Amino acid sequence: MTLKLLIITVLVYIVSSCNPVELRSQSNPELGKRYIKLGNTYREGAEYDKAMEYLSKGIQLVKKSRDKYWTAVGYEFMGYYYEDQNMQDRAIDYFEKALAIYEDIITQPDGSPIAIRHLLLRLGSGNKRIGSIIVNLDNQKLKAIPSGLPNGIKNLSLRNNKIKDIAGLNTYTKLEYIDLSDNKIKMIPPTIGTLSQLKYLNLSSNKLKDIPIDELCKLTKLKMLNLSGNKIPFEQIANLIRCLPNTNIQHDPYELKKKSNTAAYPPGL
Repeated sequence: MTLKLLIITVLVYIVSSCNPVELRSQSNPELGKRYIKLGNTYREGAEYDKAMEYLSKGIQLVKKSRDKYWTAVGYEFMGYYYEDQNMQDRAIDYFEKALAIYEDIITQPDGSPIAIRHLLLRLGSGNKRIGSIIVNLDNQKLKAIPSGLPNGIKNLSLRNNKIKDIAGLNTYTKLEYIDLSDNKIKMIPPTIGTLSQLKYLNLSSNKLKDIPIDELCKLTKLKMLNLSGNKIPFEQIANLIRCLPNTNIQHDPYELKKKSNTAAYPPGL
């Protein structure tokens, strides 16, 4: 075997035995995804130094490749990292970054944006930053919308209270997420149509028998509207579905009542 042939043979062997990932450019988005997943695995195993190392590397790589989805995933996992460290302010920072990207690229109404919003509401309870954008007042036996909420509030959860009247919500024009499920609400005020930024509205398990169709139809940014557990006529639900075709509207099942063919008889016969 000549020297030249020997050198070529050795080079072929070296290349073929190497891990393909290691031969790729460090800007490769696939490597970034791998690092992000690996970093989260280390986090779940409580190896936090390695978790931070790989999450940071991974986020940097996917950001360079302009992969928005995996950048959001990296931010979300970094939020979990800081939550594990009881650093809630830092965790909220990263969850908010993830949410902003998710909302920009995900059209599925019950996907990651809703999950992150629920997470932010949970973290907001008792947090120093509760006044900035998130307020969680679930299970407080409230009978009305509390006064003095911050003007910049975006997320409001008032689940499982005794609220009957929601007039005044229109004051908070930056609201994007409202959960008023499991209350005693009988009427949606016409002013609901002024909440133009609203993306999620949960009014399930209340006492609604009528809804302001024209005003709700103005909420063109709504991704999810939950009206189940009420007594709203199907005709109103159908009209709402027609005017908000891009909104996931959750409602009670309705049965079609067939007209009876039985002849009517006078009483007593």
